[in-house]
Amino acid sequence: MEDLGKAKDEGAYATFVSNHVARFVAKLLKETREEFHGPAFAALFRVTRGLRDAGEEAWALIGETFYQMAFTTYPDLVQYFPHTDMDALALHIINAIEMLIETANTIGTRESPWHDKVNNLNRIHKIHEIPTNTYQLIGGIYLKVLRPFFKQEAEKWKNSQ
Repeated sequence: MEDLGKAKDEGAYATFVSNHVARFVAKLLKETREEFHGPAFAALFRVTRGLRDAGEEAWALIGETFYQMAFTTYPDLVQYFPHTDMDALALHIINAIEMLIETANTIGTRESPWHDKVNNLNRIHKIHEIPTNTYQLIGGIYLKVLRPFFKQEAEKWKNSQ
């Protein structure tokens, strides 16, 4: 984490990430897309959809918990969020995961919105000088935040059997 602030997106680096890393991830996801239809991803989809439909109170909870955990675990991230609407970011995170799951069947195809979405994300992060080496940190924290909701989903499934 000590190098976090040093890894700024510069022109060639941003192009490399967008052209090579994004394509590699899309190819990898395409090769494993069958797994997106398994029980774990089905539960993730239901949890994400349920949170999205739950409204602003749930989004605020997700945003607050997510960023508290992120900033406590990785204090260097705070500098990238000086004046941020955390509720809007919480909805953004939920929408991103939902898009991932809903578009799993088209990853790596011409119909996939992935390339444009990744390029747009890369552009926004470049504007705000957010280093791309923070992406994997965010995913792990998101799953930790959702842990209680997965327990609720598991209880619903158990009670329906």
